[in-house]
Amino acid sequence: MITIVCGEDSAASRTYFSEKINEFKLKGIELVNIAPDDLIGLLHGYADRTLFGSTTVYTLQNLYKAFARKRKDLNNVLDQLSTKDLTIIIWEDGISKRDMGITAKIYIKEFRPEKNIFKLLESCYPNNLKEFIYTLQKVRNKTNDFFVFIMLTRHIKKLLLYQLGVKPSNLASWQEAKLYNQLKTWPNDKLLDFYDKLILFDVLTKKGRTPYSIFSYIETLSAYYI
Repeated sequence: MITIVCGEDSAASRTYFSEKINEFKLKGIELVNIAPDDLIGLLHGYADRTLFGSTTVYTLQNLYKAFARKRKDLNNVLDQLSTKDLTIIIWEDGISKRDMGITAKIYIKEFRPEKNIFKLLESCYPNNLKEFIYTLQKVRNKTNDFFVFIMLTRHIKKLLLYQLGVKPSNLASWQEAKLYNQLKTWPNDKLLDFYDKLILFDVLTKKGRTPYSIFSYIETLSAYYI
């Protein structure tokens, strides 16, 4: 059986993937971590059991990125592997089921963001502090704080790229219109400065050099920019 764990809620998908790995370990199942390039090797010479009869589970991460320009090849390999007596579990970081475009008959466990996260992103523009904070409070009760930070940072980056004429290829026309209208509310320098502050916080957090929690920092930052 082949399982792909994916979705834009990367924190939740990663937790699920880790839990499945721990379940296998508790059952005494041998885990073999392989690189995406080794996937084809599973078609030749790999087995689902060792010489001593114990079950083997193969794990790998970010397969889609390795085959991003060879989607047809990826589906062909997965189709062939699905006919084998193999157990494979794959984790994809922050990629939706739709964007992966998997047509092979395998099991896909997708973790979608809580709906209010999109309302939060849409409410992120100057002179809209009250709505932004209200939505942030609703989101923080149901969503991992780091995931909220990632989604907000990605969204602001998307606005900046759109400002430079780089249009996302996977957006519907109505989504692009929303992005354009939101961008018009942001002064150029203010949007860039807001993004810089988000990146700075990410760096300081990784170094353990900030007294703020993620949500308190977003609240403080929004008071200046939104």
